[in-house]
Amino acid sequence: MKDDINLLPDNGREEKVHTINKILLRREANEEFFDELGLRHYGKLQFHPNSTCHGYFIIVLVIILAVLYFYAAILSKILPPTGIASLDCIKNDVYFCYLAPLILLPTVFMIYVNWLSFEHYRQN
Repeated sequence: MKDDINLLPDNGREEKVHTINKILLRREANEEFFDELGLRHYGKLQFHPNSTCHGYFIIVLVIILAVLYFYAAILSKILPPTGIASLDCIKNDVYFCYLAPLILLPTVFMIYVNWLSFEHYRQN
């Protein structure tokens, strides 16, 4: 996609439209190439240009989970008892405060592998 942007000429709207049409035709040719290889979905798995809010959501979610993990694994062990049952339970825990965050990554990986294998099955 970076190469496609660099191809846009600086002069004239008609030349820009012509160049964009060539880029789109090349993209369609790539999809036909992938179809011939049996990878019909490869050229079509593109993110929509306006999907940046999904990325921001994921970043915010990761930051929140990192703060919670930091509290559960490190900060709660240093602080005195709070008097709140759930926070004191996290403070006294030595097993689940590490297990729950560490099991998250393999779970996400397995969900992705499951989705990927289903897409390959469905497309071929």
